[in-house]
Amino acid sequence: QVALGKVETKLEDLQHELYQEMQTTIEAILTRGIAPLGMTELEAVQVNIQKMKYKVSLIGGIDEEVVEEYTQTKERYGGLSDQLADLSRAIDDLHTLIAELDAIMKKKRDKAFKQMRKEFARYFSILFDGGKADLIEIYEEEKKLDMNDEAAVLEEDSFDAEDVEEVAAKKIRKKNVLSGIDITACPPGKKIQHVRALSGGERTMTSIALMCAILKINPSPFIVLDEVEAALDEANTLRIINILKELAEQSQFIIISHNRATMHAADALYGVTMGNDGVSHLLSVKMDDVPTA
Repeated sequence: QVALGKVETKLEDLQHELYQEMQTTIEAILTRGIAPLGMTELEAVQVNIQKMKYKVSLIGGIDEEVVEEYTQTKERYGGLSDQLADLSRAIDDLHTLIAELDAIMKKKRDKAFKQMRKEFARYFSILFDGGKADLIEIYEEEKKLDMNDEAAVLEEDSFDAEDVEEVAAKKIRKKNVLSGIDITACPPGKKIQHVRALSGGERTMTSIALMCAILKINPSPFIVLDEVEAALDEANTLRIINILKELAEQSQFIIISHNRATMHAADALYGVTMGNDGVSHLLSVKMDDVPTA
């Protein structure tokens, strides 16, 4: 009876210790189908348990506030991870959209530039009564970003070197970029190619040809010209007037001029005159109302 009592007491102690350590019962453990261990294995397990208990004691007890903080931090981390995934998808979508828009803009720009070259050559030939002119695109290799400068710019946001490299890689999309447009012009009877070698009057007429080409493919509601033909003779002025009459079908021109040929081609004239009293008066004349001789 004494031995049986000791065994029962030992069993109760083990059950109590098991519940304190694992919050379960022997019956619940037996239902898991765990095979019984021998004495040697039990002793090894007991040693491991003591080691784990010692490590736990070094860590110390877990505060309930720490557990709550961990739960909140985990939830916040999950929310931020979802937001990061959404932002990454949005960035990818924007990159795709930018690539599509770049392709559309390049297609439209190439089409407009082709038309501009054609109209520029035509107007140049009209103004110079011959000759050739063209517009040439100038491409240059895009300069790579200076990593030191980029790092200095992003230093305030505490970006690391990998972030800087990633930003730089995203900004460099093309090796060659359009840096400008050059004009080649060769009046009839000359071998001049670059516009810098032209005379002042030839430069003026070349500029007018380019302006008219731009207005032809992209007309404006109205255009103001201030004595563009002041340095030209009457023959060249008449050529410009003929071009302006063509463009006047889609735009309205306001021309400041003292040239009789230009005023004769206008639909209406507006001038300011001053009498003997020193007072300025506005004078307007519609050319259709003027009787012809």
